[in-house]
Amino acid sequence: HQRRPAGREATGGEGAMSRPNISEMQQHIAELVERHEIIVSWCRTPTKAWGSRGIYEVQIAPAKSDVSYVAALHEIGHLLGQHQESRDSVVRERWAWRWARKNAHMWTPRMESRRRVFLELSLVNRRRDHAVIACGPSPGTIPTDDLNASNDE
Repeated sequence: HQRRPAGREATGGEGAMSRPNISEMQQHIAELVERHEIIVSWCRTPTKAWGSRGIYEVQIAPAKSDVSYVAALHEIGHLLGQHQESRDSVVRERWAWRWARKNAHMWTPRMESRRRVFLELSLVNRRRDHAVIACGPSPGTIPTDDLNASNDE
């Protein structure tokens, strides 16, 4: 492994480059969505972002920091990254994050932290979803009329 000079951020994409400013991050996102003809709608915060491969659309917050920049890249990764047709949501998340890291013009500790937190959250959600499937629905979630109707047939 090659050591980076002290204070240099880890970078993604091609070669080492200095940390882009906000307008460069915004330009990078604009270029990606234009080049790939992705429909964009805007939200206020990165936590409201999403990407839909089915309609080739992302909802992203404007890139005003490394966190909103990486959130936008991650959502674009859901459209352009590998394995986005997987039935496993964790696989889709991991590969969207890989795409974001590979295509980012920089990779900061805050971006890495966000990646780790959201990957862990996707694992927690998968465990919860599998527990619900294994145990069946919670009591009271199936209307009793539906149960009675099935018994009448």
